[in-house]
Amino acid sequence: MQKTYRYFLIALLGLFLAGWLYVEKKQRTAAKKAESHRQIAEQKAAGLQEQLTEATQRLERHQTMQVALRDLLQKQGQPLPEDYSDDMLLSILNHLLRTKTQEVGSIAAERARVERQLTEMRGSLEQMTQMRLEAEQARDSSKHLLQVYQQQLDSLQGELSRALQHLQNTQLDTLTLLSPKEVPIFFLGKLVNGEPEGFGIGFYKEKGYYIGHWKGNRRHGNGKHCYLNGDVYEGMFVEDIRQGFGRYLFASGELYEGEWHNDLMHGHGRITFKNGSSKSGFWVEGKMKENN
Repeated sequence: MQKTYRYFLIALLGLFLAGWLYVEKKQRTAAKKAESHRQIAEQKAAGLQEQLTEATQRLERHQTMQVALRDLLQKQGQPLPEDYSDDMLLSILNHLLRTKTQEVGSIAAERARVERQLTEMRGSLEQMTQMRLEAEQARDSSKHLLQVYQQQLDSLQGELSRALQHLQNTQLDTLTLLSPKEVPIFFLGKLVNGEPEGFGIGFYKEKGYYIGHWKGNRRHGNGKHCYLNGDVYEGMFVEDIRQGFGRYLFASGELYEGEWHNDLMHGHGRITFKNGSSKSGFWVEGKMKENN
């Protein structure tokens, strides 16, 4: 009997323990579900809070934009009434935008016109600058030519003075004759057997004048011929031909100094340009021979 009672108690204890374990499992499962529901609720609450914050920020931006738009319209002379609607605001803004777009287009067209005028003015300014440079160059060239002509005039005065001194004690004769090229010459100087001989002055028709030594109707010896175009040759003549050493001053201001043959620059010589630079070399029949 005692053994049976003992077995009964053990079975009853096992049954109680099994029930307790079952209840404990149910409670843990329920706790997990409750925790899961709580986390889901917290996540939903956080999402709602974010949505609420974003909605609040959007409302604040909207209000700020409305205030800015009202101020803008106020400055443009189009104030809004107190009971305005969003549609009214949008309509006024669209009208203002179209007006400003037209104004911007007009400003862009005016800017393009001004830019074209500036381009034309720059072109005119460049032309004027070029003309000024050309005028300055012409002025410098004229100044240089004036100096050359003044030097020639001074030289001529000196030559005439020396010629007069040379002829003061000489009996002067005059004669009209023809040069070897049949150019009429009015001669003032000494005649021997009816022909020019020695020092004299010859005035050529349309060819300038010559001061120097003569032999017959020819320039012969040392002399100086001043041409009507402003060129001046000073040097040796042989039978009316420039031959030997001579200096030729061009009206442009360039100067050749060197040998002559058969009326042309021929032999060693040097050319000095009007800017002051010079070049020496060998001339052949009036042209400088290039060095190979």
